Amino acid sequence: MLPITYHQPYLTLRQTLTQSQLFIAAETVDLKLLRASLQAIKTQFQQQILSLDLDAVDPTVGLKLQSIQTEISKQLRLLEVDLLFLQTARQSATVQQRYTQISDRLTMLIRYCEMVLGTEEES
Repeated sequence: MLPITYHQPYLTLRQTLTQSQLFIAAETVDLKLLRASLQAIKTQFQQQILSLDLDAVDPTVGLKLQSIQTEISKQLRLLEVDLLFLQTARQSATVQQRYTQISDRLTMLIRYCEMVLGTEEES
């Protein structure tokens, strides 16, 4: 069973990811604001989630959490790469493709948070 204290960091991260996804959906996106938003997500993940003590939970749940944290970390790094590609895109079709890729990654990250939040029911 996942302790309730572990829910809040993932709820907060999910909320931040959802806000960033809505930001991406806007017609005009300021790349500086987008970069700041993605940096805030990365910082939040590092400070609030990676600092959780996985040894304090059931070993099976701890392994699931560790696996999901690894995937979130990987997706955050890929999100940074997507942002770099977006900044260098010149054609509108390429720009739109990059926005779609970023939005898809944010959706995936939200799903990871939801998986963790649903871990309690799976246990």
